[in-house]
Amino acid sequence: MKDVNNTSARQIEQAQLVKSHAFKAGKKEIICGDFNATPYSGTYRLLKKGMTDSYLEKGNRFGRTYSILNYPLRIDYFLDEEQLEVLGNDNFSLN
Repeated sequence: MKDVNNTSARQIEQAQLVKSHAFKAGKKEIICGDFNATPYSGTYRLLKKGMTDSYLEKGNRFGRTYSILNYPLRIDYFLDEEQLEVLGNDNFSLN
């Protein structure tokens, strides 16, 4: 359990760095990537603050970007400033 807590703490620390950098830049923000975190994680909640999640705006079904034991998870995200309009959200399988 110690490894999980350490990983989570490091992810939150990295998310804080990303948000700080984006704020200091003073530009329109789009944050996207493989967060390796669920929508219920502190990392996601921190990065999403003040942002729109493209999946929640225009996605459908499970929004699976990763599966574990055939259970769909969403761990990859496109977040943008709330002033930007999301036109669509599609997930593509490389298989």
